[in-house]
Amino acid sequence: MHNVAFIMSVYAKDRADWLHEAIESMLNQTVPAEQVHVCICADGPLTPELDDCLAGFEGRIHRLIRNPVNRGLAFSLNELIDALDDEAYVLRMDADDICLPDRVEVQTRFMEQHPEILMCGSSIQEFRDRPENKGLLRTYPSDTKAMARYILKANPFAHSTVCFRREFFERVGTYNTDFPLRQDIELWFRAVALNVPLANLRDPVLLFRVSEELVQRRNLSVGLVEFRIFIKGIYQLKGIHPAMLWPVLRLAVRILPAWVTGWIYRRSARKLLNAS
Repeated sequence: MHNVAFIMSVYAKDRADWLHEAIESMLNQTVPAEQVHVCICADGPLTPELDDCLAGFEGRIHRLIRNPVNRGLAFSLNELIDALDDEAYVLRMDADDICLPDRVEVQTRFMEQHPEILMCGSSIQEFRDRPENKGLLRTYPSDTKAMARYILKANPFAHSTVCFRREFFERVGTYNTDFPLRQDIELWFRAVALNVPLANLRDPVLLFRVSEELVQRRNLSVGLVEFRIFIKGIYQLKGIHPAMLWPVLRLAVRILPAWVTGWIYRRSARKLLNAS
């Protein structure tokens, strides 16, 4: 099996206990430990608790980059990509999610069986507080053709589930630092426009934490960036198109009071976005 790299950014507002769970889940995979390289960017000064957490994994983290100031997720991920060694696959991970133990095995096996695919994600199993408190199972479109339709209304990937082949970055490029938020969607629009072979697995490879912090981050400022990305992306794919109504509706939801947005996010109405 080829070596793989997990890339993850950590910043001061992350929680140390959640970070510990995330790192443990990356390290405790069903493949040989020496083939899994955990690469982390500390984006700006961290809290003492976060620093202590990272220190506890000394010798097990393959690479730790520290930015003296917070530069944003896109910048940090690009730093980690630029610093890759011999890894054939690059897996994204967030500091508050939990990988299933066979994530690396499942995604790399799929990529080996489908050498044309340059990136694959998966469904996500949402949870609250503890992994056993399961919520919605979010599903995403299975292939590039389906994604070209789905991306007109919503994000076709759960960012923290994706597994890149190294060639993806050569063909599509890396994250656009002009977008400090929701930069993943901008990258997917570029990939879809280039008709890059993409896929999502039906079974989840990751437990996705739905927390109050997550809900609070889905605010108007995020919505405005998201609106710009969707309008630009839809225009590049379709020109002036009725699908531009979707980002308008998404922005309208962001304008609602925070408690209303949170209620919508937590409720099963979000199942409407599930891919068939």
